[in-house]
Amino acid sequence: LRKIGVHVYFKKELDQHMNSIQARGVIYTLLQLTDEQKHNGVIAISTGYFAQTLCYFGQKFGIPVTVVMPKSTAQEIIDKCQYLGTIVIAQDDNIVEVHNIALKIARTRNLYYLDGNDHPNMIIGQATLGLEIFEQLDSGKTIDTVILPTTIDACGVTATIAMAIRKWNSNIKIIEVQTTVQDLLINNVRQKCYKITVPGQNIYVGYNNLLKDIRLYLFDRIVLVSETLIQKAANFLLIKENFNDYYAAIALAGILTGNLNDLIKEKR
Repeated sequence: LRKIGVHVYFKKELDQHMNSIQARGVIYTLLQLTDEQKHNGVIAISTGYFAQTLCYFGQKFGIPVTVVMPKSTAQEIIDKCQYLGTIVIAQDDNIVEVHNIALKIARTRNLYYLDGNDHPNMIIGQATLGLEIFEQLDSGKTIDTVILPTTIDACGVTATIAMAIRKWNSNIKIIEVQTTVQDLLINNVRQKCYKITVPGQNIYVGYNNLLKDIRLYLFDRIVLVSETLIQKAANFLLIKENFNDYYAAIALAGILTGNLNDLIKEKR
């Protein structure tokens, strides 16, 4: 790519706590809580990284945190969360039931339920990445295309980042690269929560249709990539660039599919 004048820049999020963009969302969300909400505490469901990030910043900001996890969650993760002063409740192995338990506890104990993926403030906080892309560009450098990787269909984070980019520069092409294997935790909870019917319409179907309409405006293209191609991209990044980032590998895999060759040819 360099030989034909194409340069690929990676937005590094590896220095965030737990090497995760979710740190942005957690910090922003916790800071938006009212004094009463901060005093009562927050509750969430998780099987890993989100829980550890929330527990870390909950302790840092003095906000009590309760996390409900499936019983199958690794003991190491439970221990880390408890070490950070979190109340960990490990019940059931069905993530939908885990979600139901968390909501019940939130109501009875007056806790603030925090959805790690679809909560508006989580999405807003993580979307700050989109603004930083331009702020961190060296003088004289420009961007023609931004590739946003995700493991979630109808991903709120990539959509909001795309909104920020569109507002900054509407001429930039925005590509969303999705994994063919979707995040089952999120899909299962969404389907359970949004499958209620009002005036003859299924909310889950309406929610997905709305996001599809929004994506037609936000993204110039959506590319699907297999786990095999992601692994190939990850190995390349580790060997050639000396860093290991699953989401960077998803983005690079999008290029390797060949579905973006027409954009590359425009640079020749």
